[in-house]
Amino acid sequence: MRNIILALSDLHSGHKLGLLTPHLQIADDIAGDTSPTSFQLNFAQRALWEQVEKLVEFTRNYAKSDPVTLLIHGDITQGLKRPKELVSARLSDHLMIAFQNLSYFMQELNIT
Repeated sequence: MRNIILALSDLHSGHKLGLLTPHLQIADDIAGDTSPTSFQLNFAQRALWEQVEKLVEFTRNYAKSDPVTLLIHGDITQGLKRPKELVSARLSDHLMIAFQNLSYFMQELNIT
């Protein structure tokens, strides 16, 4: 059995040019608003997500039933620097975006 390593770097979740799943929905429970907020992907984010889908498909076909280890290197979130470049000014949104981005990999691949 092989162990496949999938390495990702600098996702910058929360940045206008960062990774953003098209299925993202965030509810603001703290403010009492439980209706989910959706984010519209811009051109760069759509193009990036298309590449993510191709990467997941390639990895799935390559790994077959072998386990995949996901290695994240670099900035998983953007943080609050350069506020004009953010999809949200709330750090909690950046964390949820990162979580949902990585959930896609977890659901689609045999991640260990």
